[in-house]
Amino acid sequence: MSTQRSKAVQSHVNRAERFHTLQFRYLCVYMFMVYTPAAAIQSFFPLYYRDSGYTDAMYGLQNALLPIVGMMGSFLFGLISDKRSRIKSILMTIMLVLMVVIYFIFHVSSLWLMMGLVLLFQFLWAPVSSLTDSMVMLSARRLNQTFATIRGFGAAGFAVAAGIIGWILDLLPGESTMGWIVIGLIGCTWLTLCLIQDPRSPQYVHSEQEKALEKEQETGQAVAKQEVRIRDLAPYVMTPRFMFFIAAMIVYQMTFSFNDQYFGFLVRELNGTSFHIGLGWMLPAAVEVVIFLYLGRSRHQLRPLPMLAISAVIFSVRSFILAWTDSLVVVMLLQAVQGIAIAFFFIYVAEYMMDTIPDKFRASGQAVLQMIMSIGAAVTGSIIGAYLYHHYGLEGLFVTGGWLLIISIGIFLWAERLEVNTR
Repeated sequence: MSTQRSKAVQSHVNRAERFHTLQFRYLCVYMFMVYTPAAAIQSFFPLYYRDSGYTDAMYGLQNALLPIVGMMGSFLFGLISDKRSRIKSILMTIMLVLMVVIYFIFHVSSLWLMMGLVLLFQFLWAPVSSLTDSMVMLSARRLNQTFATIRGFGAAGFAVAAGIIGWILDLLPGESTMGWIVIGLIGCTWLTLCLIQDPRSPQYVHSEQEKALEKEQETGQAVAKQEVRIRDLAPYVMTPRFMFFIAAMIVYQMTFSFNDQYFGFLVRELNGTSFHIGLGWMLPAAVEVVIFLYLGRSRHQLRPLPMLAISAVIFSVRSFILAWTDSLVVVMLLQAVQGIAIAFFFIYVAEYMMDTIPDKFRASGQAVLQMIMSIGAAVTGSIIGAYLYHHYGLEGLFVTGGWLLIISIGIFLWAERLEVNTR
């Protein structure tokens, strides 16, 4: 009997190890693919709006509304995910609708109808990002991997797509080309998602240690079945140290709006082509891959808030130089340096959130962060960015960004001081 039992246990262990290996590979492929349409959306969509006939007022209005709509989508689908304890099925449904919306964005003639479809797209696309992060955070713990390692494949996907899409758009100019590219990339992402097991699914294969832990939880109270109430999240986020973290994030991410919405304009002003725009987004993503994989494999336990302050220092120096340079080569070099800051940002925001928010609130916690960032950072950044660009040009825009980043450095360091004092 003991021999049969030991064989059964060993068989389960081998099956669990094979499952974990395959799921890790599938998750890496999915992360690579999900960031390929993001490369087109972030790098080339702003220029498409401008080339389609958007005025400065329309562009500013859309940029102000996009974060609000994205926040609403992230909050709604995050809450649904936590209530239903599902992520994968929600993501698959959203992606199918996204492909239909993209088709119509590139086949309508009315600019106001296009704006409405773009807002609908953002309502659906923002939850893809937040739910993917939630799924990766949960899966990484169960697969004994780090968030940084898996996220590195996302940066690789972004880098490859940005370079290839820029090259294709130079070879095959035309508005519909970009639309079909994005539809194809989202479709491929949907196919890779089919291979992944939802980490919240009851059928998810666990190790013996995880099963033992779940049995202990079931004897007390069934955590997996526990009703998720948003008010129960309040004690984790309504603390002075978390409030300072949020304040620093708002100031920091305002500058993301400046960069994302006007970097393509900067390249165009310096006589760059679509290839240069793609290259400008590919270089930082390529550097991100190296940083993600290094930190993921080395598993260095660094304090998140000081690392976020270092990230802001790099971004600040870059912003001041961008404001005054007229060399496209310098701009490309600065984009590569930016990759270090972006990698630090995404890794240590995720680390801080995983340390602060319990897993049962993972999707809701990400949605709350997304909501605060959308209202406080993206909307404000879009409005201020549109005003600065209209009145002071790109130089005033990037100089202001540099000073905002200096302010965020001080807030991050103060939040770290509070963090240390509360331990």
